[in-house]
Amino acid sequence: MQLIALSIMNQLPDDVSAPTKAQLDTARAATHRKIETLRQRILQGEDFAEIARKYSNGVQAKTGGGWGWVSRGSLREKYDPAVDALFALSSTADVSPIIETPDAFFLVRAINIEPAYSPDFESIQPDLIARFRNTRYNELIEEQIGLLQASADIRPRNIGLFIARVMQDAPRPAPQP
Repeated sequence: MQLIALSIMNQLPDDVSAPTKAQLDTARAATHRKIETLRQRILQGEDFAEIARKYSNGVQAKTGGGWGWVSRGSLREKYDPAVDALFALSSTADVSPIIETPDAFFLVRAINIEPAYSPDFESIQPDLIARFRNTRYNELIEEQIGLLQASADIRPRNIGLFIARVMQDAPRPAPQP
């Protein structure tokens, strides 16, 4: 999947942190006009990946909007409308209609399409058994850890020192640019 994402918030002035409804409406309209222009440029033959690199503010913009193989439910919920639009495309030459979400607009293109297949039960049965065993094993491990934690009685001699060590060893947030 290739995806161009335009965030509505990126159309707001830099000094606006709590936009009014009017400001959001203006930003939404400006974002829609911008993505419509980009869609027309792609339909006229411009390269989707190049436009994604230049204009998208999505997480994969630097890679030309390339997300690799995706399936329904494989991405965060906010991308579900984009994935649904992707699966509605019939060829790699198609570009989705504009996809509107509460906080962004998307365009989607399929880089490659692999036809779905339905394997017979006998061929996938060994994999299903292995998955079930692994899932059940992990459930039992989690259950056992829970029982051990519930019965554990951990009392540091010096709670202040304990808290200081926890704070010292805790991961620090990444510095802000």
